[in-house]
Amino acid sequence: MPGLNHLLSAIHRTATGIRNFAFERHLLQPRRLKTPVISVGNLSVGGTGKTPICIYLHDQLTRAGLNPSILLRGYSIGGICDEARLYQEKFNSAKVFIGSDRFSSGQKAEADGFNVQILDDGFQHRKLHRDCDIVLIDCSEEPNSWFREGFGSLHRASIILLTRAEAGPFRRITRRLARFPNVPVFKVQFTPTRQLGSKKVFAFCGIGNPKSFLHTIDRADGHLCGSRFFRDHHEYTEDELAGLRESADQYHADLLLTTEKDLVRISDEIVKRLCIQSLPIQVEIDQGFMQAVCHQLGARI
Repeated sequence: MPGLNHLLSAIHRTATGIRNFAFERHLLQPRRLKTPVISVGNLSVGGTGKTPICIYLHDQLTRAGLNPSILLRGYSIGGICDEARLYQEKFNSAKVFIGSDRFSSGQKAEADGFNVQILDDGFQHRKLHRDCDIVLIDCSEEPNSWFREGFGSLHRASIILLTRAEAGPFRRITRRLARFPNVPVFKVQFTPTRQLGSKKVFAFCGIGNPKSFLHTIDRADGHLCGSRFFRDHHEYTEDELAGLRESADQYHADLLLTTEKDLVRISDEIVKRLCIQSLPIQVEIDQGFMQAVCHQLGARI
């Protein structure tokens, strides 16, 4: 329903604009941690690739000898936080701090010895000071996407990442980015970590941008024979998953495939019994991105 999406987006942007005005006029003040904070966020609602970028940042900072944590609100449907579970699978769960008060979470991380904090989905979370504000823009995004705030807010960005860069970007994006010549821009691709060898795939997912998953399957040389999409952060029932298995069998699919974020919401027993697999991705970013991040952090690292 594009009309409803536009209305909801306008209401959300208005509320965000009022809050931004209060911070920019110093009516509200962000709280500052002792350690540096890197925010990974976006302008729209979901689907730009924040989670793989946070994982990439964590790995790069760790290789540089730092000890990063992840701070996230832990949005969920039915008590399931897929981002947190995925982070915990990728690295030590002690590195993940969940809570709506990200300043308090950051203090706990500092007390545990973490010396740089990655703020997941933080661009609109103005209550916490950040030293580097990374904003993601999905090049495959549809013009009627639900935006939290307009492109004018990019004046607050430290770095802009154009995710799924192989899909574009649209001319409207490049025109708008020209208004911010001092903000470095890097292109990002999410590539599959394995090839599917022309196998027939029945795909399902509950993520912000489901079409991106189909694009990844295509890049992995999979042949899509059927698919079903659910709302972002969907909590799968056993009956739903059994129905997906039946659909895959009806289409004579070789693989019942989903994303890593979806797979962590499904019990290991069901995954094994229904032969559900995920298609992991890896992040490829233009050279110079981490140098730009470290430049923003400056003497704080």
